[in-house]
Amino acid sequence: MTGNGNVYIGRGRRNRIYRRRVMMKRRIAMAMAIVIVTLIMVLACIKFTARATIAENAARFSKKYYKSYLVESGDTLWTIAESECGSRWNNNWDYIDEVMLINGLKSETIKAGNYLMLPYYT
Repeated sequence: MTGNGNVYIGRGRRNRIYRRRVMMKRRIAMAMAIVIVTLIMVLACIKFTARATIAENAARFSKKYYKSYLVESGDTLWTIAESECGSRWNNNWDYIDEVMLINGLKSETIKAGNYLMLPYYT
C-alpha cells in the first residue's frame, strides 16, 4: 500500500492483467465471428432447401399436359417459348429443349403448317 490508501500494483502485474484483458477481448471477438459465420451458413442452407422444397411441392401438385400447336408463318421455337413457357421452366431454353425432345426435332428449324406438341402444367 502506498501512503494515500491506494494499492500499488507492480508493472509486471499490470502487464499481465492488460494481456489477459486483450486476450479475453480477442476470444470474445473470435467467438462472435464464429457464431456469425455459422448463422450465415445455416441461413444459406435454409434458403436453398426452401427453394428445392417449393419446386418439389409444385411438381407434386401439378400435372403435365400436352396441347397441339399449329406452326404459323414467322413462328420460331423462341417466339413460341415466349408465349407458351410457364413458370414451371427456369427459362425459355429449357422449354425449347423439352419441346424439341417431345417432338423429336434435331434442329430448331420449324416449318409453317406443321403441328408441335407443347407441354404445360396445371
